[in-house]
Amino acid sequence: MRKNEHGYTFLELILSLFLFTLITMFIATTTPMLRYHSYTSEIREQMEWDNFIQQAKREIRNSDRLYLSSGRLFLYAGQKVIKYEKYGNLLRRQVDGEGHEVLLYNTYAVQFKALQKAIKISIERDNAKTYSAIIYLPKYKTKEFSE
Repeated sequence: MRKNEHGYTFLELILSLFLFTLITMFIATTTPMLRYHSYTSEIREQMEWDNFIQQAKREIRNSDRLYLSSGRLFLYAGQKVIKYEKYGNLLRRQVDGEGHEVLLYNTYAVQFKALQKAIKISIERDNAKTYSAIIYLPKYKTKEFSE
């Protein structure tokens, strides 16, 4: 080979193919992540709702009795009184009238409705999206309702 001839060697070809493969793999793995971030507010709201319902089910089923009154849910567990209520644009939880635990943000309307063997919880968010769930009560649970 002469020193003044210019051209690609086999090593340069392998190196360029390796770099091309790395770049292609990086683009292929990051594209779904970019697409995921376009739905974050919807996914976040659904996750907040699911989390809230799981907590509410646990507390309702562990309580001794419950009481519904004008858009509020009172749960009596031993000596504790747990209250769920709308507060401004939030759904909050209080234990024995103290604290301010935010359960859901951007809440426009909250409704707790008594069914025969269950409670229906409906929430309307500020974006006009409505979520609802039915929580079935154990057979021994006593409930009192006042509207």
